[in-house]
This record gives sequence, C-alpha cells and structure tokens, in this order.
Amino acid sequence: MSHTPGPWTFDTDIWWENTPGEMEQHGNLIVYPQNDEDLRIAEVNDRFDKKIGLANACLIAAAPELLKALKVALAYLGKGTADGLFDNCSVPGEKLLANIRETIAKAEGGAVFADPNTVTEGGKP
Repeated sequence: MSHTPGPWTFDTDIWWENTPGEMEQHGNLIVYPQNDEDLRIAEVNDRFDKKIGLANACLIAAAPELLKALKVALAYLGKGTADGLFDNCSVPGEKLLANIRETIAKAEGGAVFADPNTVTEGGKP
C-alpha cells in the first residue's frame, strides 16, 4: 500500500451558506499535497475547538515527512544494536526499534490492514 507523495500542507476550505435573512461562513481544514490542492487527503473539523483542529491538521500534513524520518531512524539505529549504541538508554534498543517498526507498519497499512475487505466501519478490523 502506498500513500500520496508528500509534502502535504493544509488550508481552510470556506464556503458560505445563504440562509434566509443571514449569511453563515462554514469551513474545515483541508490537507492536500503541495503540488495538487484539488486532491484532498483529509478534511479536519475545527468548528468545535480551533486549537485541536489546527493541531490535527498539522499532524496529518506532517505524516509523509514523519514516516520518512522513522525509516531513516530505523536504518541508522538498526545498525547500532550490535555496537552498543543503546547501552546507556533508558529504553531498551530492541524495544525502541520494535516500536518504530510497528509505527511504520501501521502507517503503511501493516498486516492488520493487508486485506481492505476486513476493515469495518470506524477503520477497525
């Protein structure tokens, strides 16, 4: 499974609703690839809490770079288990590497989501 290439960004998608006697502004935060603003990756509701909506949009927009950084970290850190790189760390090296591998697998669909027909409403197998 592959995702839309990054980098991604976001902006406010605003539309106006003309109700009799008033005009209301509506909008959500839209995450899209920087090279194609017509391709929506995600729509983030920020109507109830602007700060949380903004934080969620930032996290989603950073996803491709975060995944790439995890892969680089795994390649680098994976070489360090044999030469004592993790000897003075509070988290055991193998546990850290396992967490990175699990996170990458989750981002890429992983074994849990290998068959899209097994995913139910709400995204859970």
